[in-house]
Amino acid sequence: MGLRVFVPLPGKPKLLLSFGYKLNRATKPTVTSSTFTSGSNEPDYAYPTLLPGVGLGWRSQRISLNVDGQIYKGAKSPQSAALAVLGNNYAVRLGATYRLGRDPNQQLTNR
Repeated sequence: MGLRVFVPLPGKPKLLLSFGYKLNRATKPTVTSSTFTSGSNEPDYAYPTLLPGVGLGWRSQRISLNVDGQIYKGAKSPQSAALAVLGNNYAVRLGATYRLGRDPNQQLTNR
């Protein structure tokens, strides 16, 4: 869940700014593996911190490039106020997209 803002740049390109929260939870996680042993080596599921994920991108006509990131804390991490905000892990994603349809902000003209 988030918000994307397109800021016009000189010419047709646009700057993309995004903010959002990723609400993911692992309820009753189970691991099925023939090589995994239970105990202290169980996986540590990542949960988002109180800070939103942020993104920055660029769009020109049909092509968009964006980078976004989110800070996480592990489920097994100690419960502290600092970890709830700052976390102890992060993820960074790079995306490239191509829009097949026309620009929805462009008006149709009769030919």
